[in-house]
Amino acid sequence: MKQPPNPFAPPGAEGAPPLGPAGAYASVPFYRKNSTASALLLLALALAFAGPFFLARTFIGLFPGAGALLSLVLGAPLLAVCVIVLTGDVYYDAYDERQQLKKWGIGNKVVAALIIAGWGYTMVTSVMS
Repeated sequence: MKQPPNPFAPPGAEGAPPLGPAGAYASVPFYRKNSTASALLLLALALAFAGPFFLARTFIGLFPGAGALLSLVLGAPLLAVCVIVLTGDVYYDAYDERQQLKKWGIGNKVVAALIIAGWGYTMVTSVMS
């Protein structure tokens, strides 16, 4: 007897029937889509260059520990993408030869882990100094 497909399986998961171009990408949560993750990365890049230039001189002199807080606020989009990548897959709006959704590779997870580790290290060292 054939078992019904698992409704809790992620889109395009191994063993799950391919949903095809009409349904698979539409069923992916917005935060797991390549377009959302890429937009957050661009925002993080813009904040990384423009944010400290305008805000650091104002807040760092006024409040002790403002550098750490500023780093947390300006780094939030990048940290959000890292958490999303490390907790699951991010999907492209494209299909491979098996009609499965393409997704970000293991290299993205490695870079996200390195970014989180580096951010954590700088936060700890800035608070301790």
